[in-house]
Amino acid sequence: MALMYFILFALFSFSVAQRGCEPGRTQCPTSPPYDPVNITADSTYRYITTAGCPPYPNPHWTNPATACTSIEQKFTFPLVAKIAPTPIPVGEPYGRYDGILYLKEDPLPIMGPLGVLTSGVKVFGVGSSCGYSSKCPSEGAPTKYVDAVESEGHTVDQCGGHAAPTNDYHVHSSIGINTTEGQAKCVVPTDTPGQHSPLIGWIFDGYGLYGQYSEGGVRPTDLDSCGGHTHEINGTNVYHYHIPNSYPWSIGCFKGCPLVDNNRREFPALLAKYGCQ
Repeated sequence: MALMYFILFALFSFSVAQRGCEPGRTQCPTSPPYDPVNITADSTYRYITTAGCPPYPNPHWTNPATACTSIEQKFTFPLVAKIAPTPIPVGEPYGRYDGILYLKEDPLPIMGPLGVLTSGVKVFGVGSSCGYSSKCPSEGAPTKYVDAVESEGHTVDQCGGHAAPTNDYHVHSSIGINTTEGQAKCVVPTDTPGQHSPLIGWIFDGYGLYGQYSEGGVRPTDLDSCGGHTHEINGTNVYHYHIPNSYPWSIGCFKGCPLVDNNRREFPALLAKYGCQ
């Protein structure tokens, strides 16, 4: 009987691995040429069009069914950000249980994308719901939301990315891109010693996302709760975010109002709650 169950499981696993992508999705390239990323702008907005696949090989994609893109996605970023009346949190810590950091249910963690890297890879926030690759709540834990980097770290590739249950590839943090070698492998602009980190992406409120280092090539000590600050870049004082190498891993909150079309599942209620409509 045990042998029969083993054979049936093996046949099922083989069938899943061979079924390929769902209708409307395409197989992610596992070697060059990778899917192109198109970044354009007009007088009001910046646009990033991406197929959802990373521009590098992913060793976790041994099953073709998980190495699939979404239908081509186009994200929009305002060139001039609208400052939120109240910064919009993307997830706040509650406390540790069984070695994992849990997040508060209010404010509800944002589970979808917060922005996009110049490589076309989506940036997700700190939160994850238990039951995917995360542990479910320990006895006494007050919520089902956990720190995605801590709880899912075993699933990420060399660039700190993995695919969601919907097969959408994304990163939660700078893990994998916090060295010049990692930046080159993960196709983001590389740091120059002693200089401000380069722009590596944009958040949906329109503000730029830069690497770990500020002026003089040192880690900034004056970041606000969202993970950003203002100083001169290329002759202009601009507010911008820096991606950290610790919690909250990307941004802590939106300084500006994110455009609703980039995440229609979560942003409408958030924008109304925090006065961005």
